[in-house]
Amino acid sequence: MENREHYQGKMEALRIEWVTELDKLAARADKAKEDTKQGYHDQIEVLRSKHASILSKLQELITSSDDAWGDLKEGRDLSRAQLKDAYTKTIARIN
Repeated sequence: MENREHYQGKMEALRIEWVTELDKLAARADKAKEDTKQGYHDQIEVLRSKHASILSKLQELITSSDDAWGDLKEGRDLSRAQLKDAYTKTIARIN
């Protein structure tokens, strides 16, 4: 099993990366045509909401007992995959 501190470090780095990517995505959406701009921003807000949910789970992970860590890590991995999928689909729509 992956070391807890190592995993937390990876997740923090990924969080920072996604915040940066969401900001870039919002900047691209700002350059879109007026009739599509709001739809793009709506999709980005959905991503930000999912991201916030994952951050909440990360906080649980950080404060969890060692026994609960394995279960939380599995749920976190699933959430990360879902956010990545949603992000990829949103990028495809905006590009």
